[in-house]
Amino acid sequence: MIEVVYPENSFDFISFGAVLEHVYSPADSILRTLRWLKPNGIIHIEVPSSDWLINKIINFITNLY
Repeated sequence: MIEVVYPENSFDFISFGAVLEHVYSPADSILRTLRWLKPNGIIHIEVPSSDWLINKIINFITNLY
C-alpha cells in the first residue's frame, strides 16, 4: 500500500477517475482528499458502477454534517 501525504488546502481540483471502486476504504480516501482541497475546491468522482457507489458517497457526506 502506498501512503500519500500532502499539506491541507493544497489543491483546487482532485479527480478520482475510475479508481475509487478499487481502494480498500473509499470513505477514508474521500475524507483525506477533502482535507487536501482548498476552500471551494472541487472533487470529481467517476466510477463504472455509480448506481450503488454514488448512493454510499452521498449518504456518507450527508452524515458528516
